[in-house]
Amino acid sequence: MAALRLAVDDAGIIRDVALSIGACSEVAKRMDQLEDALRDTALATASARVTPDLFTGLSPIDDVRATAAYRLQASCVIARRLLGEQQLNFAKGVAA
Repeated sequence: MAALRLAVDDAGIIRDVALSIGACSEVAKRMDQLEDALRDTALATASARVTPDLFTGLSPIDDVRATAAYRLQASCVIARRLLGEQQLNFAKGVAA
């Protein structure tokens, strides 16, 4: 589970961002470090900035459904996909 809110200017620069990840901690958590890394960068290249070291606020667990490492990696993939969707929307002229 994840949620993304972006404010992108006409030049395609991320001016404000909020990203929360759920199912990797007791409650959904904002990814403050990742938000800081994305702010004031080009939306077109933002997904390349998503790296596991920026998800330190999460505390995933190992259980029968998935390992903690898998949950962390899945969080990165989900964040990249959300940003990719917004890249496509921006290219089509759809508000982010």
